[in-house]
Amino acid sequence: MNNERGSSLITVLLIVVIFMTLGLSIITVSLQGSRLTQIRVQDVGTTTKHEKIMAEIIATIHNNIKSNTFLGTGISLEDYETPIELSDKTGIIYSDALQTMLENILGDFITKYGLGPDTKPVNVTSEYIVNNYELEKGKYFTRVYEIQIDVEEINEAGLPTVSKLLTQRIIFSPTPSFFQYALGAYGKETGTDNSISEDALIINGSPDVIGDIFSPSLKLSKQAQYWIKNSSGVLINTTSSDFVGPAIFGNLFVNSINSTELIDYIKTPDQSNHDFFKGVFSESYTGVPLISPTGNNFVDMDFNKTYEKKKEQTDTNDESKLLLDCNNHSQLFILLGKVGYLGSERNNHIPPPEVDMAGNPIGDYKNYMDDISLLNGLQSKPYFECGPGRPNFYFLESDWSSDALNPPDSTLSSAADKVIYFADVITDSSGTNVFINDGTGGSDFPQLTIEKDVDVGDNGWLVVNGDLFIKASTSRPKINGNILVEGDLTIEGTEPNSSVLFNSTVYVKGKSTIYNTNVEGICPTSNCQGTNQKFLKQLILISKGDINISRVNEFKDTPKFTSLLSKIESPPNLKAYFYTDSNAVLYGVGSLFEIEGGVFARRQLIVNAIRDDTISFSEAKLKAPGGTTYKSPESEDRNSRFYVEYDPNVLYSRLNSLPRVNRLNMILDDLIIK
Repeated sequence: MNNERGSSLITVLLIVVIFMTLGLSIITVSLQGSRLTQIRVQDVGTTTKHEKIMAEIIATIHNNIKSNTFLGTGISLEDYETPIELSDKTGIIYSDALQTMLENILGDFITKYGLGPDTKPVNVTSEYIVNNYELEKGKYFTRVYEIQIDVEEINEAGLPTVSKLLTQRIIFSPTPSFFQYALGAYGKETGTDNSISEDALIINGSPDVIGDIFSPSLKLSKQAQYWIKNSSGVLINTTSSDFVGPAIFGNLFVNSINSTELIDYIKTPDQSNHDFFKGVFSESYTGVPLISPTGNNFVDMDFNKTYEKKKEQTDTNDESKLLLDCNNHSQLFILLGKVGYLGSERNNHIPPPEVDMAGNPIGDYKNYMDDISLLNGLQSKPYFECGPGRPNFYFLESDWSSDALNPPDSTLSSAADKVIYFADVITDSSGTNVFINDGTGGSDFPQLTIEKDVDVGDNGWLVVNGDLFIKASTSRPKINGNILVEGDLTIEGTEPNSSVLFNSTVYVKGKSTIYNTNVEGICPTSNCQGTNQKFLKQLILISKGDINISRVNEFKDTPKFTSLLSKIESPPNLKAYFYTDSNAVLYGVGSLFEIEGGVFARRQLIVNAIRDDTISFSEAKLKAPGGTTYKSPESEDRNSRFYVEYDPNVLYSRLNSLPRVNRLNMILDDLIIK
């Protein structure tokens, strides 16, 4: 018989060892978890603390630039064209003043928060940003800075040091605030600071908005409104049945909201029954925006003052002086038939045909024939440099062909920036006093029609003392340079798939209409596809009157995108930023809007949008007489027919031509934490 004494003890000891090992493992895991928790808590705490410091720095900087105190008392930036002019007239070095203000503020915060041995100093840098955006310090007031907080916090013994780099990019620009938003309205009566009685921004249906929205008051409806023809061919206003709401991939700045569901959402953000739509894109981004009040930092623009400033910039604000300058260049009056023997011809005083023995004109008849020859030449090229006091200033008389904008010679088509002034020059009843037709007193306003390429230089100007009509076509005419229009602007496609390409800022005193055409940006390089799309130029349209955009890619299929990134990298059909001092009503129903830039109305903006891949006027979807209202059962899975994507390049792509306000505006990019 075997002796088994002591075997129970071995078993007990083995069990004890096993449980002890398990216990130690559990304790180790627990300690490690506790350590990781401590590290995570410290990491979050460090980040949160310095995010608050960054926010306080930004608020302090904003308060300093709000009143231009860093420049001194009584300085208004809109009174000076360039920092060089500011320096010449006041002795203030703009860049130094701005840099000194930032360094003083940051120095105060270094002292206040002891951003000392354990936290690296706050750094301010601008050189790499300047190189990146090609900002010329002597010509422009716009500056781009990066504020950095570089943190190294030493933890308790045994825990690693927490390192964080917070980077906030700030754009300082004396431009109005509306350029910061993809979509918005200010809700002010035209020409006044009085608020309108209606909602400033009305969104009916479900657009896709990539960027921030601003409006003091907002009305949301899940029903898109649009016009159709009934059986009698009469336009009637109708509405769709309920859709999902808008998908807004950005911030919504608003004070009052006309939407019961949205008000409930603000009270209880986790509920699903609200007027926003998460979107159709596969990424984790959501179309439900972060909602904040508008605050009181909106920098408004005075259109009339801005327009007159641009006329001063082009030296066309004083028409009497302009005519006097051009009077020294007798071609203007020979062209008009107001002087010399051409004037006599109108009074039937043609000199007798005197000739010499060889048959060559002599005397008064020779002078007459010389004027006729000159007139024939001017009619085929009806422009000229106005005089030695106006270099690169060309006068274009309205009576002749607009082909003068595309002359075969190199005089006007050279790369140098220039001013071309289009006007109708008329005389009074005596035939002696010459003045420019301004469309008053029963006179017809002249119209300049453009259907070919126009290039006045990147910083040149075409000044149209009349209406401007641009014919878009499949030949895709290119417009390079800035434009002032005293009358109305019309950009109209003459055939399917028409387009016009721009690298322009256009100011319009009247109303603006874009009809049946795409608006593209001029590509300054060999490739502007995909990620290189950022190099594309654009149209910046600033209109005092209403903006009407219609029949854009009418009834074309909506491109199907499930990826937001792919959608952003796809080319738009409207590469433009649209601003109206009045109203705009846009319909993404039959039309297909793909805007890269933005839309803003100073008074009221109304957007109507549906979601569908295909749409046809002949289908019952658009409500046949007596039929049901438009409703696509799969609409929640489809892209919107109104898509707007904010393009920040609008802030520095055409600095010389953008509107100027009296103080700096501060635009913040995303805070980057590494």
